[in-house]
Amino acid sequence: VGMSSEVKRRVFEPFYTTKGVKSTGLGLAVAYGTVRSRGGDITVESTEAQGTTVSFWVPLGPAVQTAPVAAATPARTGAVLVIDDEDPVRELVAEVLASQGHRVMTACGGREGLERFEAGQFDLVITDLGMPDITGWDVVRGVRARRPETPVLLVTGQGEVVETPADIRVDGVISKPFDVARLTAAVSEALARR
Repeated sequence: VGMSSEVKRRVFEPFYTTKGVKSTGLGLAVAYGTVRSRGGDITVESTEAQGTTVSFWVPLGPAVQTAPVAAATPARTGAVLVIDDEDPVRELVAEVLASQGHRVMTACGGREGLERFEAGQFDLVITDLGMPDITGWDVVRGVRARRPETPVLLVTGQGEVVETPADIRVDGVISKPFDVARLTAAVSEALARR
């Protein structure tokens, strides 16, 4: 049916939807992250009451690159544990990171996340703050007690300014809703500092 200029401007934002509760608002955000992570581009052309066209392109491989491969600085990849009780958020973060070459494991709650952390070797942990079993603060404490050098990013719907308990250090806060570029930048920074 076409989009207003406001909807068109926000269409690639994760969790933005015009469909109400029956939609998660992740479809085009995941498409955007996947296409951009592979060096492509995605665009939207839309006119209200006329329709919408979403177009994308992805390079076929090294033969179509315009710059030499050696000139590109590859982002550091690593093993990432993603802990979130909301399936759509957890799946979006995992999909975006996997598309960038990270090895991703997920957990649907804090307890499960700490069990997986204990059993594995991770370069980074991304945890939601508000979970029903144990909070993200408890996850951070558990990670720091086992391997204090492992960076931890906190994902929260409480905004940029989160009052951090005195005994906790996090390596970054990502506010919901977040955009894919912000997520990937935070992950790259955390891994680079490790």
